[in-house]
Order: sequence, then C-alpha cells, then structure tokens
Amino acid sequence: MKYRIKQVDHNIYIPQVKQNFFDNWLGIDNRWDERWWDKDNQTRYCGKKTFEDALLEIEIWKTNNHKKINYPKYFKL
Repeated sequence: MKYRIKQVDHNIYIPQVKQNFFDNWLGIDNRWDERWWDKDNQTRYCGKKTFEDALLEIEIWKTNNHKKINYPKYFKL
C-alpha cells in the first residue's frame, strides 16, 4: 500500500491510500471506516484542516488495516 496527503485548498488536506499500482488514490475516512474515490466526497468526508491531522488519519488507517490483515490466523495441529 502507498499513502499520500493531497492539499486541495489553503487549509484542506486529504489523506489518501492506494492498494496497488493499478488502483486509484482513495480518500481515507476513519469515522466510517471507508475509502472515497470521488473528488467531492473526498473533500467532504476526508478533508482535514491541518497536515498533521491528515497524517494522523493515515497512521490510524495503517493500524486498523494492519489488524484486519493479520487475523484470523490458522495453526496446523
């Protein structure tokens, strides 16, 4: 996964994620555990006032996504 922060206005920063090379950049919305591809929805639901807030959203997304990938685990007996 790749991450970036897109600045669309003087004080609007959008944290974004890209699953693989062929995917589009999607806006991260941790309130609804959702990703938005539409530009208007990214601004409405994902826009943050500061760069640091957007960076924090990416860190939260990485933590939550990491937990989902690692579980469930299966052990051979």
